[in-house]
Amino acid sequence: MNYIQANHVLRSTSECGPFSGTYRVVLVNQQTDRLWIIQFTYADGGAISHLRMPRCYSVRAIELLIRQLSVDIVEDAAPAEWLQSDAQIQARYGRFNDAQRCSQLRRRDVRWSVIEPIVTRHTPFELLECGLYQGVVGSRAAELGVCVKKVAGILNLYWAGGGNVNALLPRFHNSGARGQIRIQRKKLGRPNIAARNSMPELEGFLIGEEDRQRLRFGWETFVRPGKTVGSAYRRTMEAFYRAETASEEGEQVPILKPAHERPTLRQFRYWGNGGNTRKSATYLQLFDGDFERNFRALPGTARDGINAIGQIAYCDATSNDVHLVSAVSRIKPVGTLSRIKIVDGLTGLWAGIYCGFDSPSTKTALMAAANAAMDKVDFCARFDVEISSDMWPAIAFARYLGDNGEFRSEPCKQSISGIGSTLEFAPAGRADSKGPVESSHRQLHSRLDHKLEGTTYGRARRRGEDHPALDAVLTYFEYMRHLIRRIVHYNNYERCEHLLTTEMRRDGVTPTRISIYWWCVENGYIAGAPPSADAIRAHLLPALPAVLTGSGIYLVRPDRGRKIELISGARFVGEVLLKKGLMLRARGRHEQVEVRGDPQDLRRIWLVFEGIHELKNVSLDSLAVREWTLADHLSVQDGDALARHLAKTELDQDESALDSALFADIDKAKQEKRRELDRQVEPLSKKQRTANIRRNRDEEKELMWRGDDKPGKSPNAEPAVGGVSESLLPPRSSPRPKSHSPALDLLRNFGKNRRTK
Repeated sequence: MNYIQANHVLRSTSECGPFSGTYRVVLVNQQTDRLWIIQFTYADGGAISHLRMPRCYSVRAIELLIRQLSVDIVEDAAPAEWLQSDAQIQARYGRFNDAQRCSQLRRRDVRWSVIEPIVTRHTPFELLECGLYQGVVGSRAAELGVCVKKVAGILNLYWAGGGNVNALLPRFHNSGARGQIRIQRKKLGRPNIAARNSMPELEGFLIGEEDRQRLRFGWETFVRPGKTVGSAYRRTMEAFYRAETASEEGEQVPILKPAHERPTLRQFRYWGNGGNTRKSATYLQLFDGDFERNFRALPGTARDGINAIGQIAYCDATSNDVHLVSAVSRIKPVGTLSRIKIVDGLTGLWAGIYCGFDSPSTKTALMAAANAAMDKVDFCARFDVEISSDMWPAIAFARYLGDNGEFRSEPCKQSISGIGSTLEFAPAGRADSKGPVESSHRQLHSRLDHKLEGTTYGRARRRGEDHPALDAVLTYFEYMRHLIRRIVHYNNYERCEHLLTTEMRRDGVTPTRISIYWWCVENGYIAGAPPSADAIRAHLLPALPAVLTGSGIYLVRPDRGRKIELISGARFVGEVLLKKGLMLRARGRHEQVEVRGDPQDLRRIWLVFEGIHELKNVSLDSLAVREWTLADHLSVQDGDALARHLAKTELDQDESALDSALFADIDKAKQEKRRELDRQVEPLSKKQRTANIRRNRDEEKELMWRGDDKPGKSPNAEPAVGGVSESLLPPRSSPRPKSHSPALDLLRNFGKNRRTK
């Protein structure tokens, strides 16, 4: 196998090699085992000013040294000027609006004209293998009237450059000792006004090595956010270039040296950063993270390194920028919502969301992750949006990338690891590290939130401007319906041709995110399947305090501290409570339990007891079960409690009035009963008074059926005692005319006979 070819660059890696330095292969003749190479750098890497004629070696011997690692074939690092076109060189070195060719191109063309007849008429094989080199070079030198050394040097330079005409360019790129700091013996730059007016002693300050170090130290120390370069310059002069220190009014004031004995502001700017762009004033005056967030170069995209769906999720929280109203009254504003989004890193699919009244926290972050990992058909159906499982898939991600806010907590880490995933955090102040979810916030704000009545437009209220809550009209249930519609439209119908790969285009994939998602699933571009719904509910849904009673499980208000106050509209019953006898056991003594559920959806909760079991809300108010959130329940319960408290005075007054009327009738009835007892001839015993109760009841029923007046009703009754108004007493029937009753006559005769005996 042939290792060496023309234009290869060889470098010796051992002192025992046949040559030292770097050589370029000019000609390889395998038949005669001859290799012609020309040296263009020394062993230390320094360039050779005058190139010698190519040398001849054995091809097999050099290939053996290559196998022994004594000689290396290295990459050809050509100077940048060799790769530029004439137009680029002219634009770089030529004068503006000058039709003449620049000095570099003119010198190159002169050199090329010297060797052009040689290169075009003879091949390297003829010149080197056939021995025509000396004769051809000598003839061309005689023809031009120049020395042979000049023609040979240009030809050798052309070969050392690999046959590139631009190798004949003058080496201006090395001019000025690039990277080397010169020792100044004379002030650089044009003379100042003092030197122009015959005052050489005031021509300016000469910068030395120590001065450069001082200026760099002052630059790095005093150029800071909020500080100008001028103020940093003065602090540097006070630190290193002061003549003395004077005391003025008890303060130590530095006295600076004269201007010509210290560096100028321009010298401070030039030597302060030392040519390092990372130490420029613009960079140093930025606050932490400003450069990386707003000014750094963007060599890649957010999808770099992501090749499967479910590989990484970008997570972030924001406000919905819209004031809402209560579910029970549209004139009762309830404020804005907090929203957390989960976005797939590969497709940009909006995989999950939390939107509720609770501020961003560990609980809400896990609820967003749970929403992304579970089927959302029932979630959308609650808000009257019909979808299929294919339109909004369930995705449990291998990695969740959040910021240092709601996701950064130990319970959140443990819950995420409980479903087999990991949690990562973006650097503080680096929102650009999760750009896809940040851009999704802006899209949703502009497409939905800022179009609604009551929007804040994402800014504070200006002076004199009405509060946006005055215009709020939508309830939480109505807002969520439109939010879900926007998400479904974005995932299923918005076009995204920029996400299509060649494979997708060949398979005719529709340029929508959901189509790309299912194509990735079918072709194996997926990080893993989501865990079971029970595992997600057990680990990601928040724990809700509850009490187990004989009539079911009631949720407990979370805002009462250690006091247990039940939520009246949140009673849950399930089959497990009956089968396991939990409700029967709790009839004697209530038990505090912990359930899992979504505070924004109280249609059902889950009890973790020998597995996870679903319990349904059995409240009679079906609309409240469907639409109300936990915040709505608490608000209504607080409103009812306040209304009861405010009505307590009136209710007590009504109760007192009713009691007064009752007690007045009782007193009057007692008096009549006492008078009737006093009219008896003989006192009646207790036994006589309680005898024949059943017969008396029958007679009373007969009297009632016949329409007689109630016994004991006096037609000349006096007004109720106590001054109680008749309007507060129960309504009374109008007096009826007395009717003849045989039964009453019989009773009267019976009474008369007893008295005569």
